[in-house]
Amino acid sequence: LDVLRSSPHLRSRPDQSPCASQAGGSPDVLRLRRPRPQTVELKCTLDELYRGTTKKFKLHRSDGKPSEPMEIEVKPGWKAGTKITLEGKGERGADVQFVVAEAPHGHFTRKGDDLCVAMTCTLSQALCGFTVSLKSLDGRDIRVPVEGVLRPGDTVTVGGEGMPIKGGPAKGNLLITFDVRFPTQELTEAQKTAVKGALKGLQ
Repeated sequence: LDVLRSSPHLRSRPDQSPCASQAGGSPDVLRLRRPRPQTVELKCTLDELYRGTTKKFKLHRSDGKPSEPMEIEVKPGWKAGTKITLEGKGERGADVQFVVAEAPHGHFTRKGDDLCVAMTCTLSQALCGFTVSLKSLDGRDIRVPVEGVLRPGDTVTVGGEGMPIKGGPAKGNLLITFDVRFPTQELTEAQKTAVKGALKGLQ
């Protein structure tokens, strides 16, 4: 099925519409209107909006019978609120307007074209550096070297690892925000001395 834009109500032209003459007045124009569009929520996972997918389904009609099969090609990068209209596929020839709804993801959140993820590192990692490993939405292993000192709430930006940008091959960014996990056990006197010595002179 073709994915079409929403159309305004159809109106017949005066010279093409049946009309009735009234004494002393102009002819009445018969206006033809389509039924109001049906709005349907199109639920998509973040993975589907990342890679794209094809949704096939039938709608339940008011008479209890299913509609004819419908198919929508979800494009990579579509956002929540994206509208797709299938003209004349609803009851009594009404348009069907699908509105994309994004399901929550267990790991990533979306901010425009960027993907955001929260991670935790140890105090040692925050001070000495380390490498982050995580899975992308298309199953790839992403390794991100983190250098320098991390403070709680710091964000590392990885270019080109976000959501696809509609209309082109480019992608947004991956934003990794870190929380630093401090030791839960008390340090011994020897450990305190070692830490003080290691951090001496640092600001």
